[in-house]
Amino acid sequence: MNKLKKTGIILGAIVLTLGAFWGVVNIIPPKKVLDSTNPFIAKDQPMISAHRGGAFLNPENTEKAFDHVIIETNYCDIVEIDIHKTKDNVLVINHDDSMDRMCLDDERKETEVTKDVVIKDSTYEELLQYNMGRNFVDRNGNKPYENLTIQQADEQNLTIMTLEEFLTKYEKYDFKLYLEIKEPNTEGINEANETIKMVHDLFSKTEYSTWKARTMIISFTDSLIDHIVENYPDLYVGALGYKIAPQLIGTALGLTTLIPSTYHSFQTQMTNSAGPITINCATRAMVNAAHRRNQSITYWTINDEDQMDQLIKIGADVITTNTPDVLAKKLGKI
Repeated sequence: MNKLKKTGIILGAIVLTLGAFWGVVNIIPPKKVLDSTNPFIAKDQPMISAHRGGAFLNPENTEKAFDHVIIETNYCDIVEIDIHKTKDNVLVINHDDSMDRMCLDDERKETEVTKDVVIKDSTYEELLQYNMGRNFVDRNGNKPYENLTIQQADEQNLTIMTLEEFLTKYEKYDFKLYLEIKEPNTEGINEANETIKMVHDLFSKTEYSTWKARTMIISFTDSLIDHIVENYPDLYVGALGYKIAPQLIGTALGLTTLIPSTYHSFQTQMTNSAGPITINCATRAMVNAAHRRNQSITYWTINDEDQMDQLIKIGADVITTNTPDVLAKKLGKI
């Protein structure tokens, strides 16, 4: 037998072995992240998540925005909010770590190193002095709340809202909550853990206990996700960013079973990068792989109608959008 033929036989055996291994791996079910029903897995059609309360409809993360998607309409299944902790330990709802983008000169950039009104360095009472609708631009290109006084902003529900106020006001309404912890690793995981404890203690109170079953804590901070899973097993948790990279790669390679996962929701953009690799996440295979773990899959932030159509077609569980009304029309809810 010549050397070339031997090499071919060896390579063929390797290919067959790898193929058999891959086949076995795909037959064996992966470990489920949840033994009971996952309420964030959709039944008939994707759930609509109003990003920051519907950021293109009203000033984001304001009571005005929440009133619209929770009380005035009934087509949103989930509301996504972001929280930070003030200097005097009040959990307030805002995306950025400062008030600058929302409330100050609109020529400022979110990425500026120097920020004037940093939430963690301000008291809650100090933050109440800002109009959160000041820089909002509506769909017609207008800025309807730019010149409001603070009293007028307060009357129109455009001053900063606390998490406790949110939980109190909207407890009786039927929707789920995505609650994003914003403190990143650079600020210290201890601060983020302290925030989680505050959230958990709030949910444990009788008047807020119903929230525990319909709230998912989400975060880009890997160590925070691990901390919640280990220390607060009664909370649902969703991962974003680098935390989902191993699962992305494993699913793309058809090796779902081999990649461990502990979080309840896999939250991703339609395409995602894992090092030098760009992965198409908007596929039926990606959805099916998540469901094999009893894990929901959420896509964000989807404002393009063609992308919405694609995600509806592949059976996405949740579509997070700034334009929930557009998605609601596609799903026949309005």
